[in-house]
This record gives sequence, C-alpha cells and structure tokens, in this order.
Amino acid sequence: MNLLHMSFEGGTDHGIDIGSILPEWEKLIAVQRQFQTPKIAQEIAQKHGLALAMVERPFEQEAIMGDFYRLIDCDGRLLIILGDAVGHGEYAAPTVNAIHESLTPEVEQSIVGRSVQDDGSIRISQSIAALDEHLRTYREDIKLGFTGIPIVMVEVDQRQGVLRLANAGMEQAILLRNNQTAQLIMPGAPLGIPEELKDLLSRSDDEIEKIIPFQKGDILILMTDGVGADKGGIDQSKGERVQSRIRQIREFLQTPKASTFKPQELVQGISGLVLSSDDDVTIMAIQL
Repeated sequence: MNLLHMSFEGGTDHGIDIGSILPEWEKLIAVQRQFQTPKIAQEIAQKHGLALAMVERPFEQEAIMGDFYRLIDCDGRLLIILGDAVGHGEYAAPTVNAIHESLTPEVEQSIVGRSVQDDGSIRISQSIAALDEHLRTYREDIKLGFTGIPIVMVEVDQRQGVLRLANAGMEQAILLRNNQTAQLIMPGAPLGIPEELKDLLSRSDDEIEKIIPFQKGDILILMTDGVGADKGGIDQSKGERVQSRIRQIREFLQTPKASTFKPQELVQGISGLVLSSDDDVTIMAIQL
C-alpha cells in the first residue's frame, strides 16, 4: 500500500496512488475508510461482547475526518484509541491515514505489550508512551504540530471487571451508570508535543491513568473536543466551550428518558446537542 506524502504549504500532491482520476478528497477518503468506519469498530467490539455505537461528523461535508479511532484486538485484549489530529479536512486527513498505515500488527503488538510490567501489572499509560515514541520516529509526514495530538486510550478488562484509561490531552470521557454520570479527567500531555513542553507537562503514570470498576450495562462515552467547538461561541475559549458542552451532555444523560436509550440512541442524542461546530466531531458509546 502506498503511503501518503503531502506538502501542506503549497498543497501539492506528491503521490497518493489511489486512482489519479479521483478528486483529492476522494483519494483521502478511500485510504481513510480502509481503516476507520463504524462498522469496522463495531465488529471488533462485538468479538469482545461489547455494543458500540458511533457518530462521525466532519467539519467539511466531504466525510474526511481529522479525528481518528482504532480498536486494537491483540492477545485477547482490546484497546480503544480515540484521537484528534491537528486541523481537520484535507489538512488533517493525511496525518490520520499515515497514523493508521503505521500501525502494523507488529506495532500494535508492541504497543499492547508495553503495558505489561515486570510484576504482571497493567499500565495503559505505558502503551500511550509507546505510541508517542512510535509516531515521533515513524515518518515526517505525520504532522504532530506544536500542540500535539490529544488521545484517550481505554482497555476493557472483562476478566477483572475494570476499565483502564489513560489520557494524553483528551478529557471528554464520561461513564454512565443508572442515570448517574462521572467525567473521567486525567491530566496528560498530547502525543508528539515538543520535548521542552513535554518535560513541563509530563505526569506520573498514576496521574494520567485510572482503573475504574464497571458493572454490566455501564456505558462509556468518548468524544473529541469538536463537541464544544460551536461556531458562535466567540465569548468563551474553546476549553470553556467544551466543558460547558460536557455539562450539558451530562444533564441529558441523567434524564429519565436517556436511561432507556441504547448506545446508538445516546450518540444520536449527544450529536443533536452539537448544532454546529468548527471542528470534526466523533462520539463513541461502548456498552459494557
């Protein structure tokens, strides 16, 4: 499979070999959809007995996403990754596609294996560290940007009945249980930020990682920060808008009606709260 090479400054295509007659954005979609579609994610989740539903809303209507997600099924373990590349549309899509193409089965095995410590314990934060190191060294056309790439990584451990979550700059995770919600916030530096900033923002594994017991029927909701990127929200910073939207989403999830919803109805309901956004929006609900 040919890899993507794009000069963003001039917008010049240096060779995406997916049918020269296709418009540029269609080529990007063709590559992207080899790796991330709700159907692919749902099939992997189903293998682990999980119900997963998703909504993807690109900022631009050509269905090119700057958000990315990956379900890694390795050695009986399932890692769920949700991330947000720098920018959106045709600027971000080559980075998203390059990340997916870089995650070969061998790399996935290395990322999953890195979490297993010498004493047998699992530290998902170490899998994030492995992914960060991989992206920094893989290829220069993965545009990490000055602000880096925020992600959240989750392992659903059904044998022990726990969620293991580690955060790298993405704080839009909510656990729903019997109409009660908890926002799962862990500080963490986005992937690929400059080393001088990484040192300032670095945290211990205990700070960026949570282990949360779950009950059958609990629903984990993951979202990119596009949920709060309202086009009209000029009086607030994006961070303030995101937290305001999170509060609104939690209020919705705590309504009696929402308690009857399946994952697909929940993501549709959350999407309905985001009337307009100046960023890509991805919403994922996983029923445990």
